[in-house]
Amino acid sequence: MQIKRTTVEKIRIEDIHASHRLDPVEVIVENFGEGAGKITISCYGEVWTGFWGSMDGTVEEFFQRVSNDYLIDKMSDYRAMEPDIDRDSEYLRSLIIKDRRAKNITKFQAAQAWSYVDSFSPDRNTLCYGQIPEELEFIEGICEPWHFDWPQMPSHKYAYLERILNLVREVIKPENN
Repeated sequence: MQIKRTTVEKIRIEDIHASHRLDPVEVIVENFGEGAGKITISCYGEVWTGFWGSMDGTVEEFFQRVSNDYLIDKMSDYRAMEPDIDRDSEYLRSLIIKDRRAKNITKFQAAQAWSYVDSFSPDRNTLCYGQIPEELEFIEGICEPWHFDWPQMPSHKYAYLERILNLVREVIKPENN
């Protein structure tokens, strides 16, 4: 049996609602030795953690060098952009107009498709995983809607974690920098 002891630092950041619009944030930093360590961050019941086995320095130094994109990708499954399903009908209408202008569909087909979109407001999940409605079958590529450039919007979860990481980076900044 091999037993190793490490030093763990726990930091609680409070009274940050006015300055950072955040609830209290707790940070647990553990450096295991030569370039290895982990960090656990919690805020309002959510927890994110990351481990690095080869980072050239301490966790605190590493956090100063890497981007939020890298950290968020490593510590969560959040993406910077997420589907904007509320704009799917608008996007489908733009495809109808595009196909009509290119003379790929008739005026009657365009009117049928437009009416269907107005009546049922289909979203990408319906079209990608369900039966393609007859009124939309003639839209170019509709049988493979996962290839479309569906509308997206910035992810609120991603932005939230980014604000937390910026705060943590400020707080754990090594003294000698």
